[in-house]
Amino acid sequence: MERLVEGESSVINLATTFDISLPAGSRYFLILKNAGLISHEKDGRVSRCALVAGSLRDTLNWIETYQGFWEDKFDPITEYLDQT
Repeated sequence: MERLVEGESSVINLATTFDISLPAGSRYFLILKNAGLISHEKDGRVSRCALVAGSLRDTLNWIETYQGFWEDKFDPITEYLDQT
């Protein structure tokens, strides 16, 4: 996703940039597409991905909503680990 901030890219280009196989890259991008974080278009034999910024904002808002909840849950664990 960080690479897509620079602009859209082909799945092949992204897969080779991160040294993963094309099938693994395609599965990963399908997960991101289903989550609404990227768009995916096929132009002939070339598959292109682009970042969907609005979805990232929604995700960040959701994370921020629950951040305090999870931080409170980890405090007792941190205290316990500090004692042992």
